[in-house]
Amino acid sequence: MTAVNERIAQLQLKLKQLEQKRDQLIQVAKREELVKLERTRRDESRRKYLIGSIILEKIKTGKIDGARFFASMVSTLERGDDRRLFECSQAEYLRGHQPADKVRATPQYPD
Repeated sequence: MTAVNERIAQLQLKLKQLEQKRDQLIQVAKREELVKLERTRRDESRRKYLIGSIILEKIKTGKIDGARFFASMVSTLERGDDRRLFECSQAEYLRGHQPADKVRATPQYPD
């Protein structure tokens, strides 16, 4: 009977070791997934930043009508905070980059 108890003890020890190994592998997989997710978010933010920079440069050089672009963009935004943010940016940006007769007042949107 002692041999059976020793074998049970050995198997229980082996089971604990395997469970620890499994838990370590799960942690590694979670860390790798988090790194991948962060990289994806960072890349997406970088793409958005670059697209925005390109569009603003085209507005600055007159290749895109800034007033029309901002008006169409603001009309697609749903959150009041987003609309206000871009209306402010539109007014500030256009004030410095377009003749005064092309800068239009922007409507105020409720929240």
